[in-house]
Amino acid sequence: MDTRETLLSTDAAEHPVSSWATMPIPSRINEAIRRLDRLRPSDPFRAHRIDQQIVNLKAIINRNEPQQRQRAAWRTLKAEIASFPELPPQ
Repeated sequence: MDTRETLLSTDAAEHPVSSWATMPIPSRINEAIRRLDRLRPSDPFRAHRIDQQIVNLKAIINRNEPQQRQRAAWRTLKAEIASFPELPPQ
């Protein structure tokens, strides 16, 4: 099946990928905050910047901005936390 057939096929759209998979729901945001709190001592200045991203993400959600913008802010936040240096084991 080539790309054109895939796009025109109704079978390919039977099981669409959920748009909620990457949505910033409260439980995911809270887990990100807990993870950031564990990592905070390794770089407090960077943690402060990520705190501001969390505040901005919550504001985007509260203003009911489009899902695309919410997901983009969420992906940025996840990437920032994922690239945060891990603390050495104690």
